[in-house]
Amino acid sequence: DVHHRSLLQALMRFNSHRSTENIREKPGYVIIDAEGYIPDHILGTVLSFISRSNLYEDGTILVALAYTLTGDIHLSSRVCGHRSDINLRSLLEKVTSVVGGQIGGHNLAAGGVVKADKEDELLSVLDSVLSESLAVQETASEHREPVSHEKPL
Repeated sequence: DVHHRSLLQALMRFNSHRSTENIREKPGYVIIDAEGYIPDHILGTVLSFISRSNLYEDGTILVALAYTLTGDIHLSSRVCGHRSDINLRSLLEKVTSVVGGQIGGHNLAAGGVVKADKEDELLSVLDSVLSESLAVQETASEHREPVSHEKPL
């Protein structure tokens, strides 16, 4: 069927673009600038497939951008694996507070729309917000007390 074919083509295009500048794979997150090679109406579904694969470590944040038919940029985000301590909606709110746009969603899946003329700024702000967020998470986890499962005497 047409929908399955579209998904398969989008996943194959993603895979073929992994070694290009369109896919920024960083420790803890990946930014996919899908331009026109992944249609915006299946962007979230493609990210869901990628997030459930073994391609990236649990907790890796995936954010993809694709052009809409109206010329805007559709954002979609997912978290790989089963982490529940990451709030994607909050991260995208930080991004849109700088570049403008609208977002929606929840902790593990969020998306939105940004004006196309903001693409360069959007990519830069996404990179900053994601790297800062991961640095804060690492610092917080370093300061947590280890949990002891021993019973007191």
